[in-house]
Amino acid sequence: MLLPHTSQIAGQALAERIRLNIGEKPLSVTGASELNITLSIGQTSIAAQDEKPEQILKRADKALYDAKQNGRNRVICA
Repeated sequence: MLLPHTSQIAGQALAERIRLNIGEKPLSVTGASELNITLSIGQTSIAAQDEKPEQILKRADKALYDAKQNGRNRVICA
């Protein structure tokens, strides 16, 4: 998700709200029990030294990996 004109703090707050909303309601599946959904998010901001989109995506991907390695269901900023 790209959030132009959004500070890292505001982006983190939005990601956290999304994560909490998804986790509040189990998913009903026909013929099966309910599924609890969790969400791990890696977040980053564009830095002055970024020359290519790949640099930004690499940081966000690393943050996502860190979120999953540190217990899942969390937002990590890089």
